[in-house]
Amino acid sequence: MDTNAVRTFVSDHPDGVEIFMIDGTSYRVPHRDYVWFTPAYGKSEARVGRLATSFWLHDEKKDETRLVNAMMVKEIRPLRANGNGKSGGRSRKKKQ
Repeated sequence: MDTNAVRTFVSDHPDGVEIFMIDGTSYRVPHRDYVWFTPAYGKSEARVGRLATSFWLHDEKKDETRLVNAMMVKEIRPLRANGNGKSGGRSRKKKQ
């Protein structure tokens, strides 16, 4: 995956994502503020000298900042609303 694809997916899911790497590692990102990207080198889109291939994220498990190579990202999935895999509200049975 490239950094633009990761940036777009994270921006489209502000409630958080989980990033899965090709080596089996996963990173839970609870909010898009936990990920930041460096700019590509070059002055215009047509003349980019070097593309940024990595991004930074805060690893909650180890409580540290990590540099992640975007080319090693296998998949990104959105987190659920309350972060534990379940929808936010209670289910209520309808009275008949």
